[in-house]
Formats: sequence, C-alpha cells, structure tokens
Amino acid sequence: MQRAPGLSPEVEEALAEVRDDLLDRPFTDRAVAQALGHIAWSGPDLDGTWWRRRNLAEGELGQLVDVFVRGEARSERAMRKLLPDAWWRAGLVETVEGGARATGTLLPLGDDFIWTDRADRAFRGDDGIFLPDSTTYALRRGLPPEPPTRHLDLGCGSGAVAVVSAPREHMAGTHCVCVDLNPRAPAFAQRTALLSGKRLDDVRVGSAVDADALADVGPFEVVTFVLPLLVPWKGIEGGPVHTVARESSLLVDLFGALRRLLADGGLAILYCQDWVGGGPLEPALRQAFGERGLRGGFWWDCQADHAWHDNGRPLRAGVLALRADAEGPWVTLANDAPDLGVEDWWPWIRVLLGE
Repeated sequence: MQRAPGLSPEVEEALAEVRDDLLDRPFTDRAVAQALGHIAWSGPDLDGTWWRRRNLAEGELGQLVDVFVRGEARSERAMRKLLPDAWWRAGLVETVEGGARATGTLLPLGDDFIWTDRADRAFRGDDGIFLPDSTTYALRRGLPPEPPTRHLDLGCGSGAVAVVSAPREHMAGTHCVCVDLNPRAPAFAQRTALLSGKRLDDVRVGSAVDADALADVGPFEVVTFVLPLLVPWKGIEGGPVHTVARESSLLVDLFGALRRLLADGGLAILYCQDWVGGGPLEPALRQAFGERGLRGGFWWDCQADHAWHDNGRPLRAGVLALRADAEGPWVTLANDAPDLGVEDWWPWIRVLLGE
C-alpha cells in the first residue's frame, strides 16, 4: 500500500476558486435533483441511470447540469463564457477536438460537491470510479453527527462518504484516511474534499483489507466501506462487474481486518449483502472478532429476487453497523426510516447498535 501524491499547490488554489464560484451559482443538490425530474436527492433517486434523465432546467443551471451531470460537450467559446479559467486549472474541464467538456461528474450532495468519473468512464473496464448511489447515501446518512477523531474510509472512490467527516481547515485533532485499490481514486477524493471546503490528511492506494499496512495511522474510531454488490443497476446490466465483487472471500477478510483496525469501542458502518460465502453475517463476525466482542445489527433496505445458494433465503443488502468491544445481541431489521429529504439516519443506527 502506498501513499498517494497530493495535488499541487496551483491545483489546490484553483479548486478553492472553483468552490467560491460554485457557492455563488444555483448548482445545489435540490436544484440539480429537480432539474432531472426528482423532488430531492434520496437513496433510490441516485440509483439507475440518473445522468441520462432529461434536463428540465434552463439558463445557467441547465447548462451546468448538461456539462457536469449529463457529460455533454460545448464549444470552447461557450464553455469559457460559462466558466472562469480556474475550472481548467483545477483539472475539471479540458479542451477536446471541436470544443471542451468536463473531465468528470460534479454532484452536489448536501453541503458537499462530489467530484467523480463521467458515466462513460465509470463503467468502462476495471479502473472506473463508481458514481455515488443509494449505498453511498446510506453511509453518508449513517455517520455519527460528531466527526470522529480518526475515520478510515475503505474503497473511498470519489470521497463521497469520507468528506462527511473530513475536517475543515480550522479543525484540529481530527484525521481522515482514505484507501482505494484504484490508483485514479485519490485525485477524485482530494478534489471532492477541496471543493467541499474540507481536507483529507492521507489517501492511499491499496487493498481495503490490507490492515497491517495501516498500522502507522490506526486504530480508528470509525471505519466505513461500501462493499461492491452483485446486484446490477437497471439499465446497465451488461456493464462490467467490479473485480473485488467477484472475490467471495472479501467480506470474511474484511471482518478480520476490522478487528485489527477498530480502536477500543470503535464503530464500523458498512453497506453489504447479508451473506458471507453463503453463510449468515453474525457467526462470521463473531468468529472474526473473537474475545473482543461486538454489538450491532444488519439494517436491510433492498431484497433481490434470487436466493443464497445453500439455504434458499432471499439475498438482501443494507447497512451493517457494529460497535467493537461491546456485549449485546445481533439484530436484523428492515429499514423503516423516512427517505425523501432526510439527511440523518444516525438515530436509527443508534437503535441498531443498542445505544
């Protein structure tokens, strides 16, 4: 596992200028959602091929949605008229044959600006950066309201989860570490942080379960991870499956890593499926944690129409939340939290944790 290089001071300065520019524009999460025909961003609204939806907005907002969400190109003259030079210097826009286009997707979520792949790159081969979806949103909502002293986001991608607890420049005593096996991820996560007025102290390229390589920066109060699911999105069923999703041992290995990564009483919040090589979650977790003990549960919100291969139970996906070094039962509940317009699911996560 290697530490990813940071952005140059020139790019950081340009991103700060872009952030100031964005805050003066109508490019907010609610406005972009409504431009795409939604009432507001919620979990299901970020699933499927939302970038292909018709753009209902006009004027400046309509142009920004076309360029930074739908991925459309413009003449260089039109792009220069829409955006100041800082967008080019920040690496968010590039000149191409016959015009200019965004180098990625810009998605406002809450008070953050997520910088991720364009859709045409995200699903191309094994080096695409996943677009935020309902699984990302679930972890963003499930984080504690107070930023942890140390937060580790595994499989960080564009940094959409990490940026929620990433510290602002004036915050001392907080540390956010991101890890992704995709060498393209750090550049996206770092831009997401700066566009959101935050900072990421440490971004590394490596395996999500290579816990020993993180010994110098751990242990962590909070560990998050969206496990790549084996349930394809409607409209992209023929797209490539992320390589780590094909590894049946990934979740088992991750549980062993969590035991070593979590500080005393540490919190893990994952989005995953309720199977571990064909078996239930709880026995695998308790075996991995051993004498440390744990408490928590599985809060599922999606049920597939196919079953586990060994016992015929329906395959479900949802939030797994656990507290290390705590005694208590393991519970499985259906997610009954309100969705539309709700940013905070922590009260429901606390119930799941028995707190």
